[in-house]
Amino acid sequence: MERFRYAALLKRVSVWVEQRSLLAVFIPPLLPPPMPTSVFLIAAGALGVSRRRFLLAYGSARIVRYSLIAWLAVTYGRRMVRVWSTTLEKWSTPLLWLFVGMFVIGVCYGIWQMRKQQASQPEIDLALTPAP
Repeated sequence: MERFRYAALLKRVSVWVEQRSLLAVFIPPLLPPPMPTSVFLIAAGALGVSRRRFLLAYGSARIVRYSLIAWLAVTYGRRMVRVWSTTLEKWSTPLLWLFVGMFVIGVCYGIWQMRKQQASQPEIDLALTPAP
């Protein structure tokens, strides 16, 4: 079932790249990191997008994305630093204890799961027995 989903996704991507090769290279680099850009870029290369068009579209998309990020940093950067510093003054201690508590709970859960798994596995006798 999983294999069918990937095949269907790959077919949809390849059809979309064939029809809109320039957009297939331009749009994914603009999107935030959870978006898988490699699928579209590999499909563009496999379906014959020329090197010049690929580099032009990919480079311009990266220029647009990082220019937008730089503009946001210049416009809102100092204001956000002030907001974070005042917020962190109030919440740093409770957040620290929350993270410590979650870490301890995670370690305890991992130890519990490891012991549970070891208890469910049968013991293997490692003693060497002489061959007949």
